[in-house]
Amino acid sequence: MKSIFEQNGGTYTKVGDYYIPNITVSDTKKYIIGKYGNLRKTFLKEHHKSYYTFFYGRQIV
Repeated sequence: MKSIFEQNGGTYTKVGDYYIPNITVSDTKKYIIGKYGNLRKTFLKEHHKSYYTFFYGRQIV
């Protein structure tokens, strides 16, 4: 019996004893974070550099 994931065209990769689904997330979409999102971003940039780098360092903001 196939899983719903397989019925919809999904595939799995076997790693050791486990089957891991082959999924990817396309990160090409730009998001509008708004006023409070920008305030939070500025706060993290000024006061919590490690969090800022973790959340925003992987993408072009």
